[in-house]
This record gives sequence, structure tokens and C-alpha cells, in this order.
Amino acid sequence: MREKKRKDRLLKQEKNVVSFDKSSFIIGRSGTGTGKTTVLTMKLFQSEQLHHIASEGFHEAKQDGLQLHQLFVTFSSKRCYAVRKQFGEWKRLTCGGGSSSPSSLTRIDDVDQMMLSEDIPDQLIHLPQDAYPLIITFQRFLLMLDGTVGTSYFARFPNVMRMMISRKKTNTSRLSVLEHFMKFHNVTYELFCLSYWPFLNRKLTINLDPSTVYTEIMSVIKGGLLADKAPNGILPKDDYVALCDGWTSVFDAQKREIIYSIFLQYDNLNVVNGHFDLADLVNDLHQRLEVEGYTGDIMDYVYVDEVQDLSMRQILLFKYVCPNVHKGFAFSGDTAQAIAKGIGFRFEDIRCLFFKKFLLGSEKGNVSKMFQLSENFRTHTGVLNLAQSVINLLCHFSPLFVDALRPETSLIGGDLPILLETDVNNNAIKFIFERTGNCSQLITGFGAEQVVLVRDESLREKVFNIVGKKAIILTIMESKGLEFQDVLLYDFFTTSAFSNEWRIIYTYMKDKDLLNLPFTTLCSCFDMQKHAVLCSELKQLYVAITRTRQRLWICESAGFSEPIYDYWKKLSLVEVKHLNDSFADTMQVPSSKDEWRSRGIKLFCENNFRMAQMCFLKAGDEYHEKLAEAYHLRAIAGNTRTSQPERKKLLKDAAELFKSIGKKELAADCYYEIEDYVTAGYIYKSESMLEKAGDCFYLARCYELAVEEYKKVGAFAKCLSACADGNLFETGFKLVGRWGECEGAGLQFLRKGARYYFTMKDFNSMMKFVRSFGEKDEMRSFLSKRRFFDELILLEKEWENFEEAEKVMHKGAHYYFSVKDFDSMMKFVHSFNDKGDMRCFLTENKCYDELILLEKEWGNFHEAAKAARMKPDPVLEADLLRKAGLYRESSLVILWHVFSNSTIFKDKKKPFTQKDELLRLAVSTARRDSNVFYQFVCQEGSYLSVGETWEELLENGLEFIYCYKENVLDMGLEWVKTRQEIRHIEKSVIDMMRSFLESVNRQNELILLDEICGEFVEAAKIGTEDEHSLEATMSRLWYVFFGSLWAYGRRAWPLKDFNHKDKLLDDANSYVIDHPDSPDAALVRTEIHVLSGEDINLSQMWRYLRETPKERSLRVHFLISRRILEVHIRSHCKEYASILTPVEDALLENKVSVEGLIYFWNYWKEMVCELINWSHAGGQTSKIYEDFIFNYFGVRKYDVDKYGGYVVLDAEAQWVKGTRANMIRNGYLYIIHACQFSSVVSQHWYSELLFVTGKVFAKIQSLYVYSPEKGLSIHQLFKAVMGLFEVVKSLQKCESPNSRKRAAMIVDKYFHPWLDQFLLNVGHNNWKDAQSKEMICMKRNEAFLNMLEETININIKSLNSRTCGQLGRIAAVFLGYKLMGYTADTERTLRCSQNWRDLFRTVMNADTSVSKNEDLAIRLHNVLKETFSAGWQRVNECMSPACFLYLMDRLLILSFCFRRYVFTTRSSCAEWLSNNECRRCSNGGYVTNSDTVNNIYDHSLTLMVCDMLNSEDELMKWLRRSNEPECWYPVLLLRLTVLLSLLCVNSGLHYDKLYHQLERGCFVSLLPHEFYEALINGISEGRLVDSVAVACKIIDDPLVVMSSKEDFPQAQCQNAKFLNMEKLELGSESLIEMLYVENSNDADRCSGDHEGQEPKFPF
Repeated sequence: MREKKRKDRLLKQEKNVVSFDKSSFIIGRSGTGTGKTTVLTMKLFQSEQLHHIASEGFHEAKQDGLQLHQLFVTFSSKRCYAVRKQFGEWKRLTCGGGSSSPSSLTRIDDVDQMMLSEDIPDQLIHLPQDAYPLIITFQRFLLMLDGTVGTSYFARFPNVMRMMISRKKTNTSRLSVLEHFMKFHNVTYELFCLSYWPFLNRKLTINLDPSTVYTEIMSVIKGGLLADKAPNGILPKDDYVALCDGWTSVFDAQKREIIYSIFLQYDNLNVVNGHFDLADLVNDLHQRLEVEGYTGDIMDYVYVDEVQDLSMRQILLFKYVCPNVHKGFAFSGDTAQAIAKGIGFRFEDIRCLFFKKFLLGSEKGNVSKMFQLSENFRTHTGVLNLAQSVINLLCHFSPLFVDALRPETSLIGGDLPILLETDVNNNAIKFIFERTGNCSQLITGFGAEQVVLVRDESLREKVFNIVGKKAIILTIMESKGLEFQDVLLYDFFTTSAFSNEWRIIYTYMKDKDLLNLPFTTLCSCFDMQKHAVLCSELKQLYVAITRTRQRLWICESAGFSEPIYDYWKKLSLVEVKHLNDSFADTMQVPSSKDEWRSRGIKLFCENNFRMAQMCFLKAGDEYHEKLAEAYHLRAIAGNTRTSQPERKKLLKDAAELFKSIGKKELAADCYYEIEDYVTAGYIYKSESMLEKAGDCFYLARCYELAVEEYKKVGAFAKCLSACADGNLFETGFKLVGRWGECEGAGLQFLRKGARYYFTMKDFNSMMKFVRSFGEKDEMRSFLSKRRFFDELILLEKEWENFEEAEKVMHKGAHYYFSVKDFDSMMKFVHSFNDKGDMRCFLTENKCYDELILLEKEWGNFHEAAKAARMKPDPVLEADLLRKAGLYRESSLVILWHVFSNSTIFKDKKKPFTQKDELLRLAVSTARRDSNVFYQFVCQEGSYLSVGETWEELLENGLEFIYCYKENVLDMGLEWVKTRQEIRHIEKSVIDMMRSFLESVNRQNELILLDEICGEFVEAAKIGTEDEHSLEATMSRLWYVFFGSLWAYGRRAWPLKDFNHKDKLLDDANSYVIDHPDSPDAALVRTEIHVLSGEDINLSQMWRYLRETPKERSLRVHFLISRRILEVHIRSHCKEYASILTPVEDALLENKVSVEGLIYFWNYWKEMVCELINWSHAGGQTSKIYEDFIFNYFGVRKYDVDKYGGYVVLDAEAQWVKGTRANMIRNGYLYIIHACQFSSVVSQHWYSELLFVTGKVFAKIQSLYVYSPEKGLSIHQLFKAVMGLFEVVKSLQKCESPNSRKRAAMIVDKYFHPWLDQFLLNVGHNNWKDAQSKEMICMKRNEAFLNMLEETININIKSLNSRTCGQLGRIAAVFLGYKLMGYTADTERTLRCSQNWRDLFRTVMNADTSVSKNEDLAIRLHNVLKETFSAGWQRVNECMSPACFLYLMDRLLILSFCFRRYVFTTRSSCAEWLSNNECRRCSNGGYVTNSDTVNNIYDHSLTLMVCDMLNSEDELMKWLRRSNEPECWYPVLLLRLTVLLSLLCVNSGLHYDKLYHQLERGCFVSLLPHEFYEALINGISEGRLVDSVAVACKIIDDPLVVMSSKEDFPQAQCQNAKFLNMEKLELGSESLIEMLYVENSNDADRCSGDHEGQEPKFPF
């Protein structure tokens, strides 16, 4: 009953952990008693159960979305097997199956099965569902992850890659290959101690323990959390040395320096030895996962057992495979059992890692607490208390490497552990196992549940030599995971490397008041570095103690156990007994055969085959005894310390043992390992493992046997591979024919067969295999690589791929060309289908002889001649051209051949003997062409045949060249010699001529030659004593100006760079440097700056223009004015905006203006006209213009008496091209007559004038059409048009007999279209601009009026019919400017209605009487009424709103002539005054027909304005039809409102209509708010005049009250201007000026003093 309660209590504790649904951390002591692994397995199974229950309701439970992926990872394969078996057992029970036999009665077959490799996939990608839950070792997990992400870490090891290639042929799994590689190349602690520690620098390793160094490298430098920040996962030296002492590392900074140096040595040796450690693999995986990401199966749950055996970096890998961080992880273990070398941390550190790296530090409160399984139901309290005493020491001395937990408890009772004492010189082991014993008891040794534990393998061998097979002997590491009833721990302290340092325990006892002796007399203080090994020692001791369930004996033969013995004794945890016979008898407990067999199985599972063999021996199980012995021999053979001969012998012995017990497959595996493949193959064959047998025969190169076995199992790929390697190609060929293709294996075999027969030169068999490839590209590739072009051509033709066949022919030809087999090459060339391809091939490869022969075969002598030229062979070329009938080309080729071999090019010692013969041949050939050509060749021949002196030879050579250029180049015979080639030859001869002239000191001729050749730098140096004189400087500037104009044969402007220009300018600048105070230095500096082409701002150019007199440098004035003009032309129109300053001011501010454009056009034009005058005067005008023209065109006066002309320095200049035919050539000199030169100059300047004029017109046009909204005012636009008008007039005055037509075209293109546009802008919607002070002044300008008059004339004469819009614009101009009288011709021209004719007749009448004003008012009203009645916005080309309102405004102001007073605005008044109508109106009398006139002003105008204001949509359409922007709509409403207000104040009527308009919301919203407020308030308060004055002032168009009455009243209105026209004595200009004075009082004083009088208005 008591036992049952205890089990229930334990099961309840486990159930709490299992049912916890968050990620959990499970820790328990003692290793085998607290059930950590059982709990993990239960959680694994429970998740499977819950998933199965949840998915039962679905029809397709195995869909991807419903699959459960669980991963269980542990460190030992035995535990994997146990978990897998336990899981399977529970699954069978759940499914209703029976329970299997207890674990103690495990079937023997299971042992063998566990030792064989599990069938586990190589990767974590797309695992089948039956692979889950995936229960694997951590090493397998690493290898599977390595195969999942990117390029495998092991790809860097050549041995692995070779093994991988071999395993494909033998079906060995990737995991098996890598595990075998890791067995010999992974640096474990044992390998580190054996192969590395002895070879490290002794100066560094002295006083250091290899265990602590290995742990520091694996857990801190390469495997710690801090290393995660390093890009390669290795903590940098500086960071490692800077670690906090005693926290992450047990060493201080000085020792860490040494440790890191050791690590670097170890890492280098690793590379040299081709080794690696797990930390390297783990760091590589981290890097790949960070960069490429994890692409394998996502795990739902991950369970990690024995987590204390993993480093932090290793644990961190699990976060990539399972994103379910909140619920998906469970870790279990015990850091007190972390005796694996290289690992050291606390369980709490795992929780910290989980928080920082899994939860990313974002959910601090959600990290699960640790579960401690503290109840032990296998071990009694005596052992547990002793183990806890060791834990207490660990927690005290090494708190960073063990977790402080509550002590374990147990309900099981038992004896205290015993400390065995022996007599002096009495070995306890010998005493126990070698004594004779009590006669009453048969001494058998220890039983199956008893064990002797020792520290290491060395001590184990010593004890085994004494005990033999009387007891199980294990090291502490080997016992980990096992448990026994009784444990004898032997010589643990005696063999400890800690030795006398165990006395440090006394310090702990002193701290805990457990020690009575003085502390200072016992030992030194604890030092973390000095006592670093203590942690490992205590953990091993803890593991050893916790291996027992009942009895524990601790026995030491000597030395260092006293401190811990005193510690235990003080705590009463042990019992001390003397070892005697009777006690020794009680220690030994016999076991049954089944118990020995069960123990053998457990040891076998732990790979402890030696002890398992002993157990099976005691069990009488001969079969498994031999099986264990065979495995033991195989394990020894796999040890890295075993030599190769020993390894072969051991494996052979193991194979014999396997064979003896019927384990033939294992025997074959052993033979396979020692590479006895034949024996292994026959064994596999006997076991019907035919594919493995085939693999062995294949490796043994018994290919026929391998083929037979592969055929039996249908291993097609392997069978063909064996056939290929064994040269059994005919056999394989038959198999391919029988089986067909299989995943490319057949094609690979056929390739090998074809290659084999190729090497054997059996080309028929080779083609048999090639034709079987199946893929045409494969056949092509194979045959092309081996140069079987003929065979490939046949195949292509069979396939009717004639284009491909052609390509093969080309490949063949190229190949044979490369090996210089020209006969074979031509065989392929002849097979080309196209002659062009043949020519191209032979030409590209410079096979000219073959090409000539080919062309001659075809009769293409011309093409053959081309090949001869490429060879080159001129004589052969000429012969072929003659045969082709090309006599001209043949003659010319011979002439050039003779010329190139003349004495001036060849050594005189080797005369050209064929010259005369070849010249005769050239002449006779030319005779067959034409007489003219014959004469030319004779002439050229004469040049080549004569000449004795060097000068004659050079002159004749130049004559030959120039004669050829004049006669042949225009024939289109550049095929003989190109212009570039001739130019090159010409330069060579001229260079020789220059050398000759230098040698005979003929300077004048030399200068002229250099100038003609463009060698200006040299020309400037000749004939001057001082190279830096002013004369030489001005010559250089002369050359720069001329060269910059005509370089590269282009037109003169703009200036260009040319060869030596910079050098010439630098040389000229040397004069400035050498003569800084010279008055000419400034001029030279200016010219250099201007000619250099550098950017110069406008202000600087203007300064140069003012400071340089024209007579000193016309060049500067010409270039500066042209450059300024170009700046104006190139500048954007917006840069002209707001330019109202004079030309000079604008230039000084680096700004362009319309005035500047016109000014510099005129300035430049005047200079051009002077240059034209020079040409007309025959060069008799000013010398400065003559010098300028000579410089500009590059001519020199030459032999005036003989030729009367000039030498042209650049015969390729653009201006020469149309004139050269009329020039005279004297050798290399081209001479132009003076009269001809004058004509050329005149034509050139007329052309330039027209060219620039066109650009100026285009710019003014762009300024004209540039929108005012973007910056230009109407005033500026009109100024631009006026400038254009002036340009047109100037152009028409120039006498240009050859250019009048072009000039007329420019005028028609640019000026005439603008006239219509100009009229459109006479009246403008924006009165602020249209009636501005500047515009009013401009309209009085004579040039403006002239332009306006011409505009009207052209408009009247050019149109057959008049539109309403045109008539309105003409009427507005007539009303505003009175340009002409009305004649019969005018009336005939103006085709319009009677009302319009009456209006024009009245306007143009010179009569100034009041009756005319009356007629004018009536006529103007009739026209407006006619237009309004016809639909002011609908008629064809309707009158624009601006024009219509202008006419209405003029009609309103005419009322002054009848009523003697008027209310108007400043803009209207200024327009009226500018026309001088004020005098006429002020002098007239009253109107006779007042009713008619009053009706016009009081009613008709008002009705039209109101009608327009009420027609919002019609107003908008009106703007669109007039091509006005819609943005003018508010301006139009404002003008109509002002007009209505003026009608109201003039008539005293229609307030209601104005008030009605102002009450309309949609209307008011478009008016200025203050303007609206002023009007509405004035109407409401009965003071409309004052409110209108205020409103007009707001819109910057003040109210003006005009009167001609003697009793003129000045209204008490502070916002209006008053004009008494009766007393006004000033002119209209002064009056207009007065209107624009800001202070109205000044205007009032000018118009008369009427202050204090009351106003008298007619309303």
C-alpha cells in the first residue's frame, strides 16, 4: 500500500510537468532516478495523442496542414533507441495491442537492430509522415541540418567529396559517409589530448589543464553566447580578453591572453590536419541560416534531452527549425552531470538564452520557470545525501557551472555509503578479487548488478588485469546513463590531477563551521584559475555516486582523499569500515544467467562490447558472446590510434566471428571495410543481397560479376556504369537497347562508349554509339569536340538541317586553319554554300592567296584584285584590275606603286628598277580608257619620271599629289586611295619639304608652308628674333582667331578648339608675363580671354568692349558683340522678365534684356555692313577692316604683280569649298584673285547677316508669345515687337543682291504673322498693364505709331473679308491713335456692314466739332448694339471681351463732350488724354439731340452690361472663343462691375441693378472682398460716389472726376482725383504724369484751387 502511494505521488509530479502547455525547462538530479527522459517522452506522446484526437473529425487527416512534426533530440544513440522503443510501446497500448516483454528481457534481435544504421533521411526537407516523430541524436540533427541549408560544410574536405562520389555507386547513405568521416576527423576531447595538446607551445600550456582549455575554447571562444555577435561565430581576441573575470570565463585577462594564443595554434593545426570540431560545424550552420534562411520542414515541437551536454551555440540552432517559441520547446537535463569535455554552463543560462534569442527579449514575463524533478524513486536517501554534499561543494566553488536546486528526496531506505580502509601495502582490488575466501562460500566475483568504477581508461586496464572477468569495470564516463545495485568507486582521488589541492575543501568546511583546526594551517585560499579543475572533478564524483541504487563503496589506495573524507565524516554521511574477508564476502552478490544476459544487453547498447562480452560469457550465451567480441574487435579497429595493419587484422577476425555465428552481412561489412571486396561480394551474394554484392564486385573491378548481379536486381544505372568501367560496351549497348533510357544513365553510358571507341580509333563503333545518343545536341557536341566534322555534316544533312551543316563546315575550316592544314581547310571552304561566306572566311583569316585563286576560278578579277590589295601586291592587283576591265583603277594603282617606291621614300642605294616599265604599263593601260584620262596619266607619269635634285623631287611629288586630288577624287575612285590616305602621304611629303626649306634657310616660304599646314606654333617662331615680342604675340593671336573659326571644315561661328590652340595662347600669354607694365599687355590679355572660348559673364564682356578701342582690335569688338548677342539668343524667355533697366545696367548685373538684344544686334550689324562695304569698295576702305577680313578668312597677299590675289591658308575651310574651282594652284599654294575674293567676302557676310537675323527674329518671337503670367508685361512684349519692327526696317535697307529672296522669306516667316498677334494685344483684359504709365508713354512713341500704322495697312490689304473681331481691333486702334484719313480706297478695302463703315468714316474724319462727337457716340453705340444683338459671344471670330469693353469705355467717356463732366477711372482717362481728344471736347458746345444721347448713356449701355453680367456661362464661352485663358474670367467680371458702377454714378440711375448684381453670391465670390464691401456699403448708406472712389482705389485704378464747367465743384471725396479741364493749361503729357502721382493733392493743386466749394452733381 505504501509503495503504491509513493508511485502515485511520483506520477502526479510527472503529470504536472507533462500537462504544462508552455515551453518548459526540466531539471533533475541523479540522472537515472528522477525520470527526466520519461517526462519528455510522455510530453512527446501526449502531443501525438492530442493531435490524433483533433484530426479524427477530418476526412483527410494526413493532409499537409494537419501533419504534426515533432523532433526529439538527445546526445546518446542508446537513449534514442530507448525513447523510440518506449514511444512504440505506448502507441501499441493506445491502439489496443498487448504489452511487450519487460525491458530486462529485451529480445536479443533488438540489440543487433539497434546497432545497425537507422533508415533516417539525409535532410530535414519533405520528410515522409511516418518519419515523425523524428527521434535522433544531436549529431544526426547537425548532419541533417547541414544537408538542408545551402552548401554543406563538408564540401570543403576533398576526402568527403570523394566518399560522396563513391557512395552514389554503392547506395551508402550520406549520413553514414559523414558519420564515418566525423569518427576520424572530429576533434573530440580525447583526440585533442592525444594529437594536439602535446604539440602546442609548452611555454603556453605549462600549468594549464587540457580539460579546462578545451572547455574554454568550445564553450566560450567558439560556442558561447558572446561569440554570436562575431560574423564567423568566433569571439575576437580583444572581446575575449575583456570578459568579466570569473563570470563567463574562469580565467583572468592575463591567462585569457594565453588561452587565446593556444586557440590560434590549435585552429591552425586543425586546418593542417584536415580536422574540424563541432563548434566549426555549428558556426557554419549559423552563418548559412542567417544568410539563406531555413527551408526545411517546420517543427511544431522540439524536445531536447541531456541538454547539459550541448553548448549555447548548439542549443541556439533549434530556434531556426521551430517558430513555436511559446509552446514548442522542452529542455531537460542536469548540469551537475555535464562531464562531457568542452561544455560548461548552468541550466539558468539556457533560460537566459531562450529569452534573448528565442523570444528576442520581448516577453520577459512569459519565460517559463524551471521544473525540478526532485523525488527519486530508485536510490535511497543515504546515497542522495552524499550526492547532495558534492552538489553543495559545486555550488560553492563553481556557481557558474551548476544550478542550485533543492535536494532530492526518496522514500527508499538503505545503508550509508562506506569508506573502505585497507591495511598498509594491501591492494583492495586484489584483496577482494584474488583472495581465497571463506571456505564456506564459493567466490565468484561481482554480480551483474555490481560495478567497479574508475576514473579513466588507463586505470580501467590496470584493474582489469587484476580482476579479469570477475567484475564489470567501467570508467565514470562509460557509466553515465547506467545504474547498478552496488558500485565500488576505486582510486578516484588517488588518480586525480587535482592531487593535494583537494585540501581546498577545508575552506568550505571552515566557512560552514565544520572544521575545528586553524584554517591558515590547512591550505591556501580558493583561486578560480588555480582550482579550475575542481568543477570537473566534483561533477565526475557526483556522476559516480549517483550510479548506485543501494550500496556504495569508496576505496582509495593512497593519497588525496582525506579532505573529502573528513567532510563526509563531519556530516555523518558515510560509514568507515575495514576491508576484511567477511566484509569482502558480503560485497559479492551472485547473479543468474538472465541477469547477466540483461546486463550484457544494456552494456551492448552503450557500445561497451568488452564488458558485454564478459556478461554474455557468464550468461552462457556463446552466440552473443561472439557477437559482442566481434563488435569489440570492430570498435578497436575504428579507433584512431590503431595502425592500418592492426585494423585489417582486427576486422578480419571480427568478420570470421560474424561468419561463425551466421551474421554474414556483418562479416561482409568487415571485409568491405578492409577493402576485401571480392570476399564481401560473395558473402552478400550468398545472402541474396545482390546489389551490395554488385557494389563489392564493382569496387574489386570484377566488372563482369558486378554486371551479372546488377542485372538480376534491375540496377540499371549501376549496371551500365560497371559495363563502362569494365569496357563491356557491347554488353551495355544491348542492355540499353533492351531497357531503354533510365534517368540519363543510358545516355551517360553511350557517351563513355563513344569516347572509348574514339580512343581506340574504332570510328564505326563510335558512330554506332553516337547515333544512339537520342539527343541531336549531344551528338553535335560530341563530334564537334573531337573534330569529326565530316561525320557531323552527314548527320546534319540526314536531319535536313542544312544551316547547321553549314555551320559545321565553318567549324571545320576554322579548325584546319588553326593547324595550318590549308588543303583540308579549302576542302571545307569549297563546301560552303555561299560565295560570300567563302570570301568572308578567307578574308578574316588573311588567306589572300587562296582567296585570289578562288576568285580567279570564278572569273571575278575585280574581287581578286581586292584580295591582292589586302595582301598587298600592287603589281598583281593592277594586273587583275586590267583583266577586270578597270583600266583607270589599274593605271592609278601602278602610279601610286611607282610613287611609293620613288627616291624620296626609298633608299637611293637601292633604285627602283621597274619604274620605267611600270610607267609604260600604266600609260598603255590608260590609253584603253579615254583620251582625257590618258593625258592625265601621262602628266602624272612625267612628274614621276623627272627630277634630279631633292627640291625637284619634292616639288614633283607634291605636284603628283595635288594633280591627283584635283582630277581623281571627284571621279569616285577612292577605292584606289582614300582621302585619308592621300592626306597622310601629303603630310609626309610636306614634312620633307619643310625640312628642306629649313636646311636652305628660306624663311618666308617656310612660314607660308607652316601656315598652310596648320603648324602655327612653328610659323610664329620663324623670322622673329624674340619669340615673346609683341609682333610674335599678335601673330599667334592671328592664328588662333583664324584657326578657331574654320577648324574641321565647319562654319565660322562659334569658335572651336584645334590642335595647338592652347599652346599658342600660352605662348601669347608669355608676353603678358614678361611685359606686365606694357600698354599692350591689357589688350593681349583681353584677346587671349576672348579667343580661349572660356565662359565670360556679361559684365566682363561689356567691360572689355568699353576698354578696347575698335581701331586697336576689331577682333575683340566683333567677337564680344557676337557673344553677347548669342547670350541673349540662348537665354530663356523667363530670364528677360522684369528687366526694366538700361542696357548697361542690365549687363553690369549679368542680365539680358530686350533692349540689349536689339542694341547688340544693331552694333554687330553695323560692323558687318562695314565689312560688306569693304568688299564693294574693292578693298579701298579702312585698313582695320581689311586686316580683320584677311585674318577672318585666313588669306595672305601673294605676288600681286603676277597673280593679283591672295594665298588661301586653309583650302579645306568651309568658305573655300564653293570657290576652289576658280582658284589658281601653284604647287601646294591655292591663290584666289582679288575681285573673286571680294565677291566671296560679300556673299559670306550677307549670309551671316541673314543667319543671325533669323535667330534674332526667332528669339523676339518667343519673347512675344511668352505668356505674361510667366513674367513679361505687356509693355515688354510691345517693346519686343517694336524691336522686331526696327530689325525688319534695317534688313530691308541692306543691299543684298544675292540674298533678297532669303531676306523676304525671313520677313514673311517672322514679322508678318506677328502683326495680327500685335493687334490682338492692343486692347487687353488686364487694364493695369494695358493702361500703365509705361504703356501710355510707349503709345506716343513715333516708332510705335509707325509700326501700328503699318500693322493696320497690312491687315486691311491682306484680308478679303472682315470678321467682327478684326473690325473691333481696327476700330480700337483708330479710336486710340487716329492714324489716317478716310478715303474712297479705304472704304473699298473695308468690306463690312453700314454701321461699321459709318463708324470708320466718322473716326477718320478730321473734324473736331461737337457734332462729330455726337455722330461718333451714335455710330459707336450702333456698332456695339449690332454686335451685341447678333450675339456678342456667338458670331464667327467674335470681338474679344477686352476690345468690346474698350469700345464701351470710350463710349462712356464721350459723355464728357455732352455733359461737360464725367466720372471715369484713371486708366480710361489716361487713354483718352493720350489721344488729345480732351481739347476738342472741352472746346465744343452742347449736343443738340440730347434725348438720343442721354438714352444711350442712361439706359442702353446699362442694359448691355447687366445682360452680360447675368450670362455667366455665355461669358465663359466668350473667353474661350476669343482664345483668352479662363483665368481672365474674374478680371472680366470686375471690369463689367466697375463699368456698371460708373454708369450709375454718371446717370444717377440703376442703383437697383448694381445692388442686384452685388447680392448674387456666385458673382460676389469672384470679386475682391474689400471692393465688394465698399460698393455694397455705399449703396446701403446712400453715398455711392464716395464708395465707388474707395472701391476703384482698392483695385489700383482710382476714380477720376473730369469737368469743363466754370463752377467746377471738388467733391469731398478723399479717394478720387479731380481735373478741371476748363482751367487746365498743361499739355496732355503733363496731365497724364499728374494722374500717376501717388498724392492726389498734388494733382488737385495743378488743376486749380477749388477748396471749400460744395459739390453739385446732377443727381
